[in-house]
Amino acid sequence: MKTLTFLEKIADIRRRAGLKFDSDNPHFRSKFISLGGVLKSLQPLLDEHNLVLLQCPQQNGGVFGISTVIQECVRPVDEDGNPEGDYFLSGFWPCDTAGGNPQKIASATTYARRYSILCCLGLVAGDEDDDGNAASSLSERLFGSK
Repeated sequence: MKTLTFLEKIADIRRRAGLKFDSDNPHFRSKFISLGGVLKSLQPLLDEHNLVLLQCPQQNGGVFGISTVIQECVRPVDEDGNPEGDYFLSGFWPCDTAGGNPQKIASATTYARRYSILCCLGLVAGDEDDDGNAASSLSERLFGSK
């Protein structure tokens, strides 16, 4: 069996993720995927590819947020058995902590965790991806069509 590169593993996860909305937001009358839904869908795929997902709250330039890292658990080696280096994806998602209300901070943290995972992997849940049509329309209005 062929050993996949880090980016081939990420591409395979993207192909097979199968994310589905599993929660309702009555305030906006919309559906979304919960953090639990994201993890339930992705964790088996990450495990299959020996990738670990790490998320930690941190300060970045005085801004509180969530740092997300997806990294290989086992360092790849070349034909001679020498380590090739570490491969990982990482990102920082700022959280709105204005007011210091613990419930609002927890909600912002959960939101940041959920969407930073999706962003790192280039995923979108459910039907919200319009295949770039809105961005294309705006681009055409701003810069004209090709």
